[in-house]
Amino acid sequence: MKHKILPLAAFALGVGALSLSGSASAIADPTLSVAITGNTPYYNGANYTNVPEASIPTFTVEVTSTDPTSREVCAYIGGSEACGDVDDSAALTLTIPIVYEMTGCGASLTGGLTCDTWMEQINPYNGTARAMVRGNNASGDYQTDLATSADYPIVFKDGDFSAVKTTNLSISDVGVHSAGLTASINIPAALKSKISGAALSASIYRVFDREYINTFGGGMGGGFSLWDCHGGTSDSALDSDLAKAIYAIKKVETGDKTEPAYSYEGTDYFYYLSYAFQYFYRCSTTDGIFDALPADDKLELSLLGLIDNKKYGNWGGLYAENVPESVGLVSELDPLSRTYAGVILQLDDGSIWMEDVSGDDYGIASKNLIPEFTTAKLEALTEDELTDENKGSLIGESETSTSGSTFRIYVENLKQACVNAIAAGDTCFWSGYIYSTPTRLYAANGSDLLEIFKDDKGYYVEVALPAGYTGDHKIALYDEVGEFVGWIPVSILRTPSSGTVARTADGAKASTIISLVVAYIVLPFALLGTLTLRNNRKND
Repeated sequence: MKHKILPLAAFALGVGALSLSGSASAIADPTLSVAITGNTPYYNGANYTNVPEASIPTFTVEVTSTDPTSREVCAYIGGSEACGDVDDSAALTLTIPIVYEMTGCGASLTGGLTCDTWMEQINPYNGTARAMVRGNNASGDYQTDLATSADYPIVFKDGDFSAVKTTNLSISDVGVHSAGLTASINIPAALKSKISGAALSASIYRVFDREYINTFGGGMGGGFSLWDCHGGTSDSALDSDLAKAIYAIKKVETGDKTEPAYSYEGTDYFYYLSYAFQYFYRCSTTDGIFDALPADDKLELSLLGLIDNKKYGNWGGLYAENVPESVGLVSELDPLSRTYAGVILQLDDGSIWMEDVSGDDYGIASKNLIPEFTTAKLEALTEDELTDENKGSLIGESETSTSGSTFRIYVENLKQACVNAIAAGDTCFWSGYIYSTPTRLYAANGSDLLEIFKDDKGYYVEVALPAGYTGDHKIALYDEVGEFVGWIPVSILRTPSSGTVARTADGAKASTIISLVVAYIVLPFALLGTLTLRNNRKND
């Protein structure tokens, strides 16, 4: 199984135009001309990024000039280019590699190309390519369109892999942190001889909480994509800290709760968004080595790293509501989930073909949705198993508290991975149980995910003590992957009558700090820089 960290922006369907340095002219250079004279046949829609250099398909381009002055120019097709000097003495012949046949706007584009320009140069839908030349024109000004070739009919290898479809996605063997995923792959018989291997790739995006103020709109959108199953870390090489980093719940906060985003005609408009989410990929290969296509055309994949007692599936909108100012802060639990999967094929020339799983309306409706399922509850230790030997390094804010109140528990010797996450503006999420009979504890906002905070005394979590609980109890904490951390004793007093202030045994006011663990999904249009976590698995 492998894990790979990539920018969340890789999840986007849209790419904005990049700026170019230097001035640009809208007038083509009449002294230059360019033509595509041929290409190495390749599979339409295949990705050649990971094949040996000698196997990367190429276009041959000729640039001619009537200007006797030698100058450097670059010819480019899509996201690739080649450069050389040209004058009127001879044509400049360039070889341009095409490593990725882009079928939509989502790749990094060369030299400030927009998506529209890219599609003008390589159009997989009508099978044509167009070369462009950029550099300094005869006046010494830089421009991107010194010359443009006529459309060239691309020579493709025989094989339409868009006919390959994933069907019958099903979930089985659901555990506390795992589930089994199986799928059938419909492959036309004529294509099977062109396929050297296959893998099942899955994406898990789960939003647990969100909190927002949005009085002036602010749409959120994104799309669906698959991982090509190359790179990452195999399960066999996965240590505890790395596993926690990959599968951990991340928290992002943007905007401001109290300061308006802008004011117009005497009205303040606010924007604030905070969300906690889990996002990772799984793939049934190791080190990009694909297994041969099974005889029954069925693939299996283990989904690991899931959070216990959580529903996974597909629901929720990708747009925040336009909330009137009078409504104020909106908090929601479990607002959104996106889980989907598709097949990755390794073709006989080493290239990779990925199934298109994108849907309509910015991915709101996607293909290949994984069926809904709920993970099992974490199996907490029994009270007899909570001993002095495994008490750990937890410290309660006091020895007593009151039922229904919020109780703070400090964590000494917090693991470095969590310390680093908090220092970077992220956090960790744990779970807790109260005894004698293990009962799940919740944060003040109703979530069973307990966020790690830091104050001048150290790192801590806060739990809402259940109403009606009195007497001596134990509280046990478990970290983000379900590992037991330790426990503390606490004596719970009956809630004082209405109108009084709850106080601890030493007379101090009981803590009523509310832990706001909130979430919403801002897909790549709003969250460039957020990391996604990719991984894959070799099935035995």
